[in-house]
Parts: sequence; structure tokens; C-alpha cells
Amino acid sequence: MSFSTRPRIVRIALLVCGHFTRGLLAENGDYLSVYKRWLEASLPICVDDRLEVHGYEVQDIKYPPERDIPCYDAIMLTGSQADGSSNEPWILILVKWVQRVAIKYPFVKLYGFSFGHQIISRSLGGICEPNGNGPEIGPTTIQATDIGRSLFGITLLDFQQFHRNHVPLSSLSNFFVTGDIYLLASSEKTANQGFVRFYPLDSTEGSNHRKEEKDFKLAERVHILAIQGHPEFTEPITSAFARKRKEEGTIDQVAFEDYFGRHGHLSNVKPLGESGTGRRWKSDTDGVEVVGRVVWESLGVKCNHPVHVVQAQNCRNVPGSPNYPSDSQWQLLNNTVSGRLVHAIPSGQYCRQTNCTDAEWTSANWRNTVPGAMNEVNWEQDHDSNPPSLCGRTSPATCGQGDVPLYAILAESAEDIQAGVNFAREYNLRLAVKASGHDLLGRSTAKNSFLIHTHKLQSVAFTDNFQVGNQDLGSAVTVGSGVGLSALYNASKAEGKIFVGGSAATVVAGGGYVQGAGHSALSPMFGLAADNVLEFNVVTADGVLRRVNENSNSDLFWAMRGGGAGSWGAIVNATFRTYPTFNATQSLVLFTATNSSGVGAITEAHAKHIFDLKSMHAGQYYSVTYIGPNTTYAISISTVFPRATSEQVVAAMEPMLRDILNAGGILTLNTTNTATINELLAQNDDQVGDYLVIGSRLIPEASYQQSPKDIGDAYKGLIDAGTYVITTPVLGGGQVAENVKIDSAVIPGWRTAKSHIIVGNPIPENGTIEEVHAAQNLFKTTQLPLFATIQGQNASAYSNEADRWEENWQTVFYGPNYSRLSAIKTKYDPTDLFIVATGVGSERWDSYGLCRV
Repeated sequence: MSFSTRPRIVRIALLVCGHFTRGLLAENGDYLSVYKRWLEASLPICVDDRLEVHGYEVQDIKYPPERDIPCYDAIMLTGSQADGSSNEPWILILVKWVQRVAIKYPFVKLYGFSFGHQIISRSLGGICEPNGNGPEIGPTTIQATDIGRSLFGITLLDFQQFHRNHVPLSSLSNFFVTGDIYLLASSEKTANQGFVRFYPLDSTEGSNHRKEEKDFKLAERVHILAIQGHPEFTEPITSAFARKRKEEGTIDQVAFEDYFGRHGHLSNVKPLGESGTGRRWKSDTDGVEVVGRVVWESLGVKCNHPVHVVQAQNCRNVPGSPNYPSDSQWQLLNNTVSGRLVHAIPSGQYCRQTNCTDAEWTSANWRNTVPGAMNEVNWEQDHDSNPPSLCGRTSPATCGQGDVPLYAILAESAEDIQAGVNFAREYNLRLAVKASGHDLLGRSTAKNSFLIHTHKLQSVAFTDNFQVGNQDLGSAVTVGSGVGLSALYNASKAEGKIFVGGSAATVVAGGGYVQGAGHSALSPMFGLAADNVLEFNVVTADGVLRRVNENSNSDLFWAMRGGGAGSWGAIVNATFRTYPTFNATQSLVLFTATNSSGVGAITEAHAKHIFDLKSMHAGQYYSVTYIGPNTTYAISISTVFPRATSEQVVAAMEPMLRDILNAGGILTLNTTNTATINELLAQNDDQVGDYLVIGSRLIPEASYQQSPKDIGDAYKGLIDAGTYVITTPVLGGGQVAENVKIDSAVIPGWRTAKSHIIVGNPIPENGTIEEVHAAQNLFKTTQLPLFATIQGQNASAYSNEADRWEENWQTVFYGPNYSRLSAIKTKYDPTDLFIVATGVGSERWDSYGLCRV
């Protein structure tokens, strides 16, 4: 019996023996979805075989039609909440059906997990009964027998377990004695953790033939594989089951605490234990990956070249690591993506090679097209290595790679992205994703990494009837993850539409912007970008292209709306709600202050009138910038008024401007009217190419209502502390606050905020390492305490515009959502392939994202 590795469709009939309900169903999908996800995740990336899984609800006596059984490569039995020892009619029918199929269709493989393992055992004449040693719940290490070790390739495996019953070895003793089946593994409580039945060798495939077949695998001869554990389960699934069973009284407190630890009654406690209690996942003995590989190999799906089975290793592979891809393997990837793999280099080197101009160096449009370029050059540099690896525009040609990726795919399709994700996972590489490089925390780049650059995904498609399931969500636009806001504003104008987007030309709508929440001059009228996104198409860590919306992968949809940029996958496109466009007027007020007291007085006057424009749904940007040399500060107030005339704008601004003049401001006022608001929001380019780090806080409406003086004093203190620039988007309230009932991962601080204060601290281009570190630490040591009187009780920040070194970032950026986000992260990205600074799960990694801590 030989197996072809040519592309084919692998068909599996899944006998669904149980059901998820309520939260489990909402978070994970049904049994069919869970098994498909596991199988697809473990499919070797070097083959083009496709998987078809057809589900049959056997509790409802639904089975594959007899004529279709020979068309399946395998039949797989799932776990179940039902008692494997029961003689309920549907269970007896299932036992007889499995028994008959095993005899009548021996070429169709049989797999069973947990309850499925017990049913297959009963079909062979074994019994299932309560385990006298007690239940097994959660990650459990099992020890393989000699046959198990030969099949699995390792001695110890970890599985999620959830069972009270077991199949005694004695009930199958005749089969073990005759060699008809072989025991695979045992655990401390359960002797029979699985068994296998092999096909017999025939005359054409005897020992001589086997010796000649160099890539022979024992898995190829598997007929029946039965495992007591749950390779398809994740920690969130097991935890939810444990809590449900405890509520029902089907597991006792001892078993419950063995899994969760002593504080398992708390809904936010994960089974990571404290004081040595609770079960832990041992990633270096990951049975999930191993059994998935064995299943595929038993189906004849394998590679003609070795595959590196990626487990949760301590460090990513980097040049010099034993398993780092060879030149030929990189070339194979390049062939797969049709020659779109390139070497990435710092923007300083790229500029020298292409003789870039001063205008290009400071252009975000130019930097968008350069894979290794970031808008803030300091994120390309490694200030922490010894010696530092720095490369700027004036650096010598031999300057270092810094924190710039080594290779990049210039992706033009979902397939390109999938190839990159699969390659990074297979070879355990540090993966980075860049849409535009407009990232104030430097999350789109990483040292010794492999980059997927989505800039060329420029599709834009409008519809008046966007469908999710059977629901018509109305007017919408679907945009590729390389489309900048300026281009999208112009395209929307041609359609008579507008959408919620930011004020920078090159920010990508369907990238980190919306994943962080996404504020806009239109937010007071329409809410945040995360409130207006309807769907993502995203490639997750398993290489699967997923449609993510309220109906499909709804837990991931919840996380991607505000749960942080870069943590969930590589976005192919995103769909946003659109609105009919309308006229607008922009006012620009400019004045100066000669000292910090002047800045404080003007800011206090502004704060007193910050609610004057609420009924007009105006979006505003208030900025203070040091312009020197005589300690002079430029202050600007740029405000966008939807559906307003110049006369209405001047009248609305007059009370505030009068008080600012009384505070000593030197004032000019200009207004601009446009037929469509698109024209006001669409910018030609963004001025970048600087060296800058930032910090921020969301400021509640209550702080402005209770004490405008405290707001002014905070600005004065920031100026006295040497702050170079303070930018304050005044975009909260209105629809942002009214959208509080939207169930998403947007931090609650946005729903009570009036403004978002950002402080910018420049880094000298050729500064010493001490100067760099001083700028990096300025927010924490000096500026942050000045927010204490105005940030409210629960300090919050917008994670896209914040301090990369925020110490309490899990709470400040994500608030009460973090534990749920962490569980979803584990479900879709169990090995942390998508890791970014201050992103979900990054606490497990060093500052480079290269080694676990």
C-alpha cells in the first residue's frame, strides 16, 4: 500500500457526538468548526491537499449515506458530554454502526477521540466504565509505549483531558495479546490512553519493500486510531466545560481545584494555578501538534522534504539557529509567491541606493512603499543591543540592520499572505506585518524578523447591500489592507459616500488603526472605526483565511474591534459601514504663547468651552508645539463641523475665542467650506521621517466638567517638564459614548472620554544612547504623574498612540477585556506567532519578541 503526495481532496466524515451551547458555541463555533480548525492547523504546509469535513449529528441518528461511505478517506468520532458507558439507544446504534463499517469498509480509516475512543473500544468488544482513579481534567502528560513512541516520535505528550470514564485494558486484553491492536500510551490515572490497529502487510508490501522505501512511516499503516484525550480542545474550551460541569455537580471540588487551583470559582481565573496548584500546559510535549501530524500522515499526506514541526520553543529561529531556513528554502518560498520575496533593508540604506530626495525621506507615501521603512526612523533602530545597531540617513553604508526585518513578502493576494504565515509558523520565525508603517509604537517591524507587507492590497469595492448571514447591513465599502485613508476618502467621494477614518493620509483603514479602536473627526457623529467595521478577512496563525464577523468567528471579531493591532492575524481586507456624504466647514485657529503659564491659561479657557460644540458633532484637534528659540509655543485648534456654514462656525466658536483672547492669545481664524467632507479629510501626504516617542491618556468628560483649571495646570506642568509637542484629539462623547452597548474589545475608557492627550518626545537623530533612553523614559518618569489629577479613576490610553514602555499596559490599554482577549489569543494563535510590543500575549516574550521570558 503506497500513498501519493499529489494534491487531492481529503474527505472526512465527522460523527458529531455532542454539542456546544451558549457561550461555548458563541466563542468556538460548533464541534464541526473546532475539528476543522484543528485539522487545518496541522496540515503540512508543503502540500496542496484540501480538506473536506462533513458533519453528521449521530444523536439525531444521522449518518453518512451508505453509498457515500467508500468515498471518505476516514470517519472520525468526536467527544461528547454523554456517558460513554451508557446504553442509550443512539449510543447502541453508534456502536453497531462503527463495528459494521470497520468490517465492511476496512479501507476507510477510523479515528476516535475521548468519547469516540470509548465507542470504538465498545465496537471491538471492550467496555467503558467509571475510572476508579478519578476524573482527568485539563492538560495531562501521557507516556508513550514503544509503539506509541514509534508512531508519535516522542515519549511524552500533553493533551487536554475531560473524562470520568475509561476503557480498562482488561476488556481488550484478547486484542492486545494477539497483536490486533497496540497500546499507545498511559497516564497516572488512565492506563489506556489510546490504541492503534494497523493494516496487515500484504505480499506486495512485505519487509523487503518496506526497507527500500526510505520515507516509510508507521502512520501509513494505521487503520484505527483511538485517543482518550482531546487534541481538538483549547484551554478556553476545557475551562468553560469545567465551570459548566461544576455548576451541574458532575465534577467535585477536588477535581475542579486540581484544574483551576484554589481560586477557580472566579470567572477570570485561568488554569495556570498559583502557589503550585492548577494545571499547566507543557508546550514542549504538545500532543495536539503530534496527533494532528499522525492523522495527516496516516491519510497519506506528507512532504517530500522534511517539515519542521513547530512547537512552542523558547526562542524564534534567527540566522545561525539550526532550523533557520536555508537559502534554498527561502528560494522555494519566493517561487511560491511568484518572486515577491525581497531582502528588507533600513530606509537609510534604501535611500542611499535609490538617491532619495529630502522630500521623499520625509514622505509617508514614499515610506509606505519601502518594506523596511517606518514613519518614525527610531523604530528601525536597535538601541538596546551591544553595540547599538543604528541606521539613519546620514549613517555610513555599512550601518546595521537594526530592528528591520531580514526578508519581506510584497503580498498581492491572500495566498501570498497565507504562504508567508505558514512559512513563519513552520520555521518558527519572528513574524511582522506592515501595512503602511504609520505605527507610533514600532509594532510593524522587528529585529531578525520576516515581514509580510500588505501595501499592494489596494482593492476598493462599494455596495449598498452588504450581507452577513441573512442580514442586510446596508451601505458599505470593502478595502484591501494596503489602502490609505486619503485614497479611500477620494474613492468614497466619487460614490457619494463617507466612512469613519482618521486624519492622516497614509493610515490604512483595514489595519492596526481599526484594531486599536480608530478615532476620527467623525467620531462624535458616527463613533469609532471599530464601531463601524462589519467584517474582516484575515489569515490567522494556522494559515487559514477566515471570514470574521458577528456570525462567523464572532469571538475573533469581538477581539479585532479594539483588542489591539497586530495580535490576531494578517488582514486581507476589511468592510466598513458607509454613510451619504455631506458638506462641511473646517475652522483653523492659530495663536502663540510665550511661556508655560500662557499655555496653561489658554488651555484652561479652551477646556471651559469644550462642550460648546457638542450639538454640532464637531471633531477637533488641539495642539501645542514648541517652536523656540525664545520659549515660544504655537497653539492650533483645527475643528471639522459637519453640515455647517462658515457663519454658524464663527458663531459657535466666538465664546471660546473671546476667552482665549482674554487669556493672552494672539489669534487668527480661517474657515474652509467644502461640498463634501471627504475633501477636508483627504490629505496628500504625511510629514514623517523623524525620531519620536510618545505617551498618552484618555481624559474623561468629567475632568473637563469638574475642573478646567486642572486641565490647564496639567498642560503647564507638561511644558515645564520640557514636553516638545502636545496633541489633543477632542473626539470623544457624542456617538462614541452612545455606542457603549456595542459588544467589542474597545477599552471602556473611550466611552467616557472627551479627549485623548498625546505628548511627543523627540530623539536626537545622532544622539547618544543615554539621550535616547532619556527620551524613552520621559513619559513614565516625568510626564505621567502630571496626568494624575485629570485622567480619572481608571487610567486608560488609546493603544495605537501610547507609550511603548507603559508598565501597566494590560490594564491601561485593554482594561477589563484583557483576560478574554488572552483566551481568544490562545485559541487562534497558541504559539504566539503574531506578537507585537504591548499586544495581547507579549508579556510572555522579551522586548524583541524573540525569546520567551
